[in-house]
Amino acid sequence: MPPTNLELPTTSVLLIDGSANDRMFYADRLWRCSSDYVVLEDADGPSGRDIYQSRRIDCVVLELELPNQSGFEILINLVPIAAGRTSL
Repeated sequence: MPPTNLELPTTSVLLIDGSANDRMFYADRLWRCSSDYVVLEDADGPSGRDIYQSRRIDCVVLELELPNQSGFEILINLVPIAAGRTSL
């Protein structure tokens, strides 16, 4: 008989968007799709990158026109982090 206290797999999604309304909209839509999504939110690139480095993130939804840094710059910074990770 399998253990009964197994943790169900979740998918973590990081939303990086300068607009609180947009983040709320996307988070709501993700939660409606699946209650298994863990949605993390941030308003700017540098702190979003810090969140990405500090935990397992399966998907990043990234605004390209962030207030303090281009979303393309953030993406360029996230790719080496993702490439350097081993299987989690």
